[in-house]
Amino acid sequence: MAEVTLKSFLDNDSAVKAARKKLTAASAELNKQKAALAAAGGRIDATQREAIDKRIAAAQAAYDSARSNASSVEASRTSYFQANEKKIRSTAQSKEVSQAKQELEDVMALMQSQPNSPILQARAADLKDRINGTGKYAPKPKVEVKDKTPGEPDTTAAARDYISEVNNAAKIVRAMSAKERQDLASLLKSSKFYEGPITGVYSDALVSAYQAAIGANQARSLAWGEEVSWTQFLQDKLNESAALGSGGGLAKPSGTVSISTPLEAAAKVEAIFKSELGRLPTPEERDKYAKDLIAEEKKTSSITKATQKKIGGVTVTEYTGGIDRDQFLSDKIRKLPEYSNTKAAKRTLTTQDLAKTAMANGLNLQKNFGADVVAGWVKRVENGEDVDTFKNLIRKTAAIGLPDNAAALVDSGLDLESVYAPYKRSMATILELPENSITLNDPTLRGAITADKTMTIFDFEKQLRRDARWQYTDQAKEEVSSAALRVLRDFGFQG
Repeated sequence: MAEVTLKSFLDNDSAVKAARKKLTAASAELNKQKAALAAAGGRIDATQREAIDKRIAAAQAAYDSARSNASSVEASRTSYFQANEKKIRSTAQSKEVSQAKQELEDVMALMQSQPNSPILQARAADLKDRINGTGKYAPKPKVEVKDKTPGEPDTTAAARDYISEVNNAAKIVRAMSAKERQDLASLLKSSKFYEGPITGVYSDALVSAYQAAIGANQARSLAWGEEVSWTQFLQDKLNESAALGSGGGLAKPSGTVSISTPLEAAAKVEAIFKSELGRLPTPEERDKYAKDLIAEEKKTSSITKATQKKIGGVTVTEYTGGIDRDQFLSDKIRKLPEYSNTKAAKRTLTTQDLAKTAMANGLNLQKNFGADVVAGWVKRVENGEDVDTFKNLIRKTAAIGLPDNAAALVDSGLDLESVYAPYKRSMATILELPENSITLNDPTLRGAITADKTMTIFDFEKQLRRDARWQYTDQAKEEVSSAALRVLRDFGFQG
């Protein structure tokens, strides 16, 4: 039997495929707009450049949104797979066995007229093996992989799926431990794909660098006409960088590090301000911090030590001394009062976002989860984890005790508010109640979806008209009045 893996489950999931399709389209549009700018070169005026920049900004926003959505959908479906793995595999196996049995019946029927056909005999034998789990369909022992390089894909697969690796990069990096992220950042920085700090914290910059490295790995495999493993690719890149930097051989301490030009320092200040405070610096701030950076670089430009170590299967040369530009600027900016205020505002927004999800699933965030737990979630989001991870935990909590059909919808990423919305609207209309007065814990509303069946809107509205509250509605009174009037007319008392 073909084993259902997380990869095959995601590759065949309709929600994941739709999200990936949107991401691919958004990526193509962004590349198209950037190519248009590159092709234009310096042959455009300020107005034309502004128009192209706007299109690029819009395409970038669409791409970021599509990437975030794809990551969220895949995280949700991954959680569903992990929680229901046995059931999913059992269902897939039963379906495959059922199909194999049906095909075997057809083959056996054909063999009545062609008993000596080697093709039919081979097919029948193959189907029997598939049904019984024997022969080539017998369970295969798991392969233990040791000393894996951070970011390395599953090398037991027959061929690497680079597109899936790129699409799943954010999810993979997020699932790593802090130590694994730190090692990955060190590898990517040493091989010139990453320029950020090596902290072990999740960041979009680290994910982008990882995606760029995967793309370069694919390009090299295509150029060489053979599969270049992730570990071999990174080791080659490190050796190439070392050769370019030192005239051959492994990298050695160079004695000094480069000093940023004023333009480079200003660009670095702008990038860190945007990352830490969500805004660009004022001209005065940019000049001040650029000068501080250059002054610090001059003071610490001597490299004191170079050591080599193994990360997975890759040898990396690490230097001590010098300056981490990103960390230096981040440390200075984080001392500003604005940084504390920005963090507090982000915490508030995160808490409100989680509370909104809890309410949409019939829960109270603080009451059902506790202040300490919520504060821990907010802190983890602040440190780089995706807020959708905790939204899905809220949904999973809300799904406890739900009928399987409703729980499956929640597991797919829908809030209970969305699941019950059609019934809630009908209930508000039929019973003439304010829609916002009907909570998700209302027993009448919850009765629309039970373990036995999911009611149609028509059946649910029929049931509502048998509810004791319906007799007091204007609609009920009008129907009773109309019925009485028809009776009087039938007896000739009304014209």
